[in-house]
Amino acid sequence: MTDRVMRYESCEPSMNSAVKKRSVVLHGHRTSVSLEDDFWVALNDIAAEKGVSVPSLIEHVDSEQEHVNLSSALRVFVFRHYSNAWQETRVRTDERNLATNDTQRQVS
Repeated sequence: MTDRVMRYESCEPSMNSAVKKRSVVLHGHRTSVSLEDDFWVALNDIAAEKGVSVPSLIEHVDSEQEHVNLSSALRVFVFRHYSNAWQETRVRTDERNLATNDTQRQVS
């Protein structure tokens, strides 16, 4: 796999996402990673969001993990990324709702 960003036709979640094995060079050594299509799409999206290549993102995740299977570490990374994003959105929504309620009370 090169440093180019992988492209996929569909970004829709699928309950039948097939496992795909991809080769990647980590710390100068070639290895393979098996993940469901949806996780490859998510890694592609996260890498684009962060302005890095997918291999660079995978190498970062690999350097942060402690004796865990890389595929598992990548799944957890994707889960945490979207979970944190959801939490941040929820907090911002709650803050907006509180501000709106305060404004409405002051007007009343």
